[in-house]
Amino acid sequence: MVRPAALLFGAAAPASIYYTATHPAPATPASHYDRAFPTNVGYRGSVESGARPFRAQVDHINTTEEDRGAAIELRWVPKDAVKDNATSDDIFRNLGTSSPYRPALDLFPETIPYQTIPPKCEIEQVHFLYRHGARYPTSESKRGPGKFGARLAQAKATNRFYASGDLSFLNDWEYSLGLAKLVNQGAQDMFVAGSHAFYQYGALLDQATHKPVIRTSSQSRMLDSARYWTLGFFGWDAPKSVHMEILNEAKHMNSTLSPKYACKNARKKRFKMGHKISAEWNELFLPAVAHRLQPMIRGLNLTNEDILSMMSACAYETVGLGYSDFCRVFTKSEWHNFEYSIDLEFQGNHGFMSPTGKAQGIGWVTELQHRLRRKPFNGPWSSQNTTVNTDTTYFPVDQPIYVDFTHDTVLTGILTALNLTQFSEFLDPQQANPRRKYRASHVTPFAARLILEVIACEDDTWIQTAYDESMYDVSCFGKNGTDFVVQGPVRWGVPSTCTNAPHVPTVPTPIMYMFGLEPLTVLLLATYAHADKVYWGNVTGTSEKLFPTDIGFYGEQVPGGSPFNAMVDHLGSDHRSSVEMRWEPKGEDDSRASWKDLWYNLGDMSPYHPSTDLFPEMAEYSTVPKQCSIKQVHILHRHGAKYPDKGHKSGPGNFGKKIKKQRKKGELKVSGELSFLNDWDYELGQKILTHYGSDQMFSSGVKHYYDYAKLLDDFKGKPYHLEVLTEEDYQNNTLASKNACRNADNDDFMYGEYLSSQWQPIYLEAPRKRLQKSISSLNLTHTDVYNMMLNCPYLTYGIGFSDFCNLFTAEEWRNFEYDQDLQTYGDHGFMNPTARAQGVPYVQELAARLLQKKFTGPVTAQNMTLELNSTYTPMDQPLYADFSHHSVITGIMTALNLTQFKDWLDPTKPNPHRKYRTSQVSPLALRMVWEVMDCDMNGDKEDYLRLKLNDVVYPLDESNGCQKRKDGLCKVSDYANFLVNHAYKASKFDLVCFGKNQTDFTLTGPVTDGVIPDKDIHA
Repeated sequence: MVRPAALLFGAAAPASIYYTATHPAPATPASHYDRAFPTNVGYRGSVESGARPFRAQVDHINTTEEDRGAAIELRWVPKDAVKDNATSDDIFRNLGTSSPYRPALDLFPETIPYQTIPPKCEIEQVHFLYRHGARYPTSESKRGPGKFGARLAQAKATNRFYASGDLSFLNDWEYSLGLAKLVNQGAQDMFVAGSHAFYQYGALLDQATHKPVIRTSSQSRMLDSARYWTLGFFGWDAPKSVHMEILNEAKHMNSTLSPKYACKNARKKRFKMGHKISAEWNELFLPAVAHRLQPMIRGLNLTNEDILSMMSACAYETVGLGYSDFCRVFTKSEWHNFEYSIDLEFQGNHGFMSPTGKAQGIGWVTELQHRLRRKPFNGPWSSQNTTVNTDTTYFPVDQPIYVDFTHDTVLTGILTALNLTQFSEFLDPQQANPRRKYRASHVTPFAARLILEVIACEDDTWIQTAYDESMYDVSCFGKNGTDFVVQGPVRWGVPSTCTNAPHVPTVPTPIMYMFGLEPLTVLLLATYAHADKVYWGNVTGTSEKLFPTDIGFYGEQVPGGSPFNAMVDHLGSDHRSSVEMRWEPKGEDDSRASWKDLWYNLGDMSPYHPSTDLFPEMAEYSTVPKQCSIKQVHILHRHGAKYPDKGHKSGPGNFGKKIKKQRKKGELKVSGELSFLNDWDYELGQKILTHYGSDQMFSSGVKHYYDYAKLLDDFKGKPYHLEVLTEEDYQNNTLASKNACRNADNDDFMYGEYLSSQWQPIYLEAPRKRLQKSISSLNLTHTDVYNMMLNCPYLTYGIGFSDFCNLFTAEEWRNFEYDQDLQTYGDHGFMNPTARAQGVPYVQELAARLLQKKFTGPVTAQNMTLELNSTYTPMDQPLYADFSHHSVITGIMTALNLTQFKDWLDPTKPNPHRKYRTSQVSPLALRMVWEVMDCDMNGDKEDYLRLKLNDVVYPLDESNGCQKRKDGLCKVSDYANFLVNHAYKASKFDLVCFGKNQTDFTLTGPVTDGVIPDKDIHA
């Protein structure tokens, strides 16, 4: 494996400065020091890093289920799934508190119709309480899978161990997880949660009078979860936009986010009923599992503890390594029994069956009470830190948004102290109730969240409570034996003889309830906490003299308005995504139409999704051949969702200007489906990456980490460099090559608009006529209707919601997609005479990397100062990543001679069988990945590669210099040499880029091969 000194990534210069920043990105975007709010206060707990994942190599799951682009493998089904009618949910929603996050919409399905805010009501405040994201096992849980790994290693050391059948993978398995650290999936959990919260409630911050204080406890996974959440919500400037308050988790320190040291009985075994009742249940279901699996193992006698450890390994390996063979070993009923074991443990230790359950959570509840009253904290005291809570700098009570981060144990105690009695059912350790509400996988999975909305209505102020995005249907500090007697599990979170139990109001209505603000009384000890002065540290990047990231040339940028989806989205929250993407096409013209007929027909503005429809025949070859090992990867990536390029000058912004002008004059007359225009204003920015775009890129980074991080084992501890290539006129740049090819930016050579102008009158006339009936004050043009269609994706990605999405039929959206196809294909694809020339500069660099030979020419759009310097153009990396525009990448596909997309697009009639569809080929955050592999083909060892486009294998063939194979593999030498010998010559770069029309050649219209045909070139 190659051993680079540092890793280099490339990007075109208009930096994706997402959110509302209009200045260049700071040199250290996630680092900020504030004396009053130090972030390294110690007490981070013991942590260890685990092995780097390599899902792309090891994931050989045998399934026909589509891989939806998830970073981790969640498609396993239980053993005997067909017989038991089981699905993947029977595993991944039965992993207890180690379950991956998913909205728990099935908790209270009866409240789904009431997700939207009632008329004449407004959200004026919101309170978030999050559990940290997915992590490695802690020291306590590591004794499970880690202990099993140690036992297995001992058994193997005797040379007597052998596994077969479902457990045969154990012959090569080793325990390789870390300890307690937030894993990459956990970082994504929290980043996406922050972005989702921004779209739901971002506009509330317009009311803020100071930086919001965001609180978390000091353990590593807690601090990192808070950091990633704030990056998702606030963007690169998060540390300058918030105060991060870190509450110590040290012994004898009070903290409502980690109250275990304030309630001594909560730590005593006598009070931990969960351990006892969970063990009782385990004795009922585990022996049969061990008996079933034992015949598959020789040299190790399986215990009940081993079985629990193996089941836990499924959860922790999935989030830590992206893949686990343990998940397929157990049956549906075994997974349901495993979940119940954890339910018993948590309900008995921290919930309604724990005598200290309410005492563990009451500290945070009393803080909530003071925040709701907007009055400084003055008790009652329990687990609060007196020094912090009596200082409004650290405990403000005037914020529109509050955000706290805690543990699953604490969250369970808090919902108990809040008296959320839907979860108060008694769990029988002898028999599980399949209809119970309390399931740890639904209530406290990784990244669990409690959200309380303060809603002002005409009659009163109300609170609406959501738990894991499901709308909620609305102990003592004494001595055992003296003040009360604990005899076993309790039913209401306090001992039945306790006289000073806190009172929490009950819930009178299933939708919204008034939160009683009478004092909640309980006496607990408060202590003093001290924090050192230390920097937050740098989460997202570095700044170096050799690799400056602020080089200017950002292009014109305009910030957009603040979203408020929780208030304006009358569909309720979209739980699949940060933004509202549940709109379906209008009308009954196609009874089979779904949301995909809209969102997957937005052309190059479509959200990223694996392009499985492009080459369905390649699905069976999605895994790496067993005789091959990936050794190098090249990634070419498009940016994520952004604001329009010219949002305030033309396009969707131009339609917004028309409506605003008419409304201002009092002339606007709309009705029916366009009545929303009475209150609509265009509030989009320009060119900036949106929050949803940052979601897409963060998620992609996490996915590629799980797929390929193992390649970087020799890179541990070394720096990475971000090389930013200047994107400006007369600057060579292979990631923005048009500036080096003069004719590529010449209107005479751009046929996209020409083709689109023929198609738009054909398909836009019907919706124009229909919509004209709903607006009498404006004569709609085809351009108006087109801009209204553009406002669907742009508003959705910019502010999270767009009523324009509901205006058009499935057929109209398919026609809109074809319009985008014509524009992109005519400007940068096979129908454009400069397309190959636009893409060949990057193709030349790719060939040089594959051959590991420094590029020396012929020069096209390369910056030779950088190309000849191995610091900036290394040839020995195991992983390359470059970022560019969809226009450039479309040219690259043409220069690569991807003839599967060589369709002729008739501007008067779509070809429904065409391969080239921008929604499939170049959606937002598109990615091309070349995997280079060592392969042993029947004793013939040679390097092969394959190309994956949007997570689907592309069928390389003779047109790419390869021997045609069903699996899409190609010899690296054949592929690279074809690129060297064919790509530049086929592009006719100098002639096409710098020749003169009518002098050197004659342009006759769209072409078929991405280059000026020989017949049109003058001798």
